[in-house]
Amino acid sequence: MPLPYEDIYPTPIAAYYSKLHTDECLSSEETQFKYILCTAEAIARFVGAMVLCECRDALEQRPAPLSAGLAADFSKRFKRPSFGVWVQCVREGLKWLTAQETQLFVPELPGFYFEPNGKETPAAQALNQLVTARNKLAHGDSAGYLDFEQLCAANLPLLMQVLAGLEFLLKYELLFASKIEVRKTRRRQAGFLHYLSKFAGAPSNFKGAKEIHEEFMDPALVVLQRVADGKKLVMDPLLVFEPAAGKAPDIFFYNGLFDNGEVLYMACRWGGEFKSAAAARGQELAAEVSHLLELFKQNAGGASV
Repeated sequence: MPLPYEDIYPTPIAAYYSKLHTDECLSSEETQFKYILCTAEAIARFVGAMVLCECRDALEQRPAPLSAGLAADFSKRFKRPSFGVWVQCVREGLKWLTAQETQLFVPELPGFYFEPNGKETPAAQALNQLVTARNKLAHGDSAGYLDFEQLCAANLPLLMQVLAGLEFLLKYELLFASKIEVRKTRRRQAGFLHYLSKFAGAPSNFKGAKEIHEEFMDPALVVLQRVADGKKLVMDPLLVFEPAAGKAPDIFFYNGLFDNGEVLYMACRWGGEFKSAAAARGQELAAEVSHLLELFKQNAGGASV
């Protein structure tokens, strides 16, 4: 039976989530456990990128001192973001945004991680438990006697708990405009014809669309669009679509920063990884990452960035 919403969740999540009912996973608990953890980490990366983009936009509009939990050692952590680092960005970023009473593009985000009384939601607790499971596996705590059937039985319900907390994502679309044309006649307002790729479900078949909007979106940038009103959150440079860089056209997560300023990107599924210099937008990507870091540095207060 298909998993709930496997063809609707944003591709960066669905790329791994859709694997869980394939023959490859059903015939091997070890493989299934791998994709449970991969899906959980993809969720942390995607939600973490959303939260950091919300923080960036808030700082650009109204600079304010960052909390110590968000700013402390941010540059160091951001240069090598692990599963746990992305979860920390979600937790501390949402705490700060809520304390600032920021009007969020995705107003459902705080409710994903925190109850109204400030306690962590069941989804947040489940995500933290999945981080612990990932760390135990990575550090070899159970090497030699792993019971993958038991691990799947314990951790798949945790993943489903996290996904249930993310159902609000169905109100949004992940988009990329490859081309935009101006449509104008003498007695009518100009419209902008967008040639779009829509990133939902498994990455093998990105849905194409042509839509006319009164305003044009930034071309070549991945954006999260609210279906209800068409408003957009720019996910670049933490989430990019690159047809040429990497091994194959894919959506790529930000995955690290080198001392020379080059940015490392990791594919959601097929494209492997690439350094920003290999992309046509390489200088722009590096500049945008540098801008995000500078915003955090300028607003760090007494915390070390």
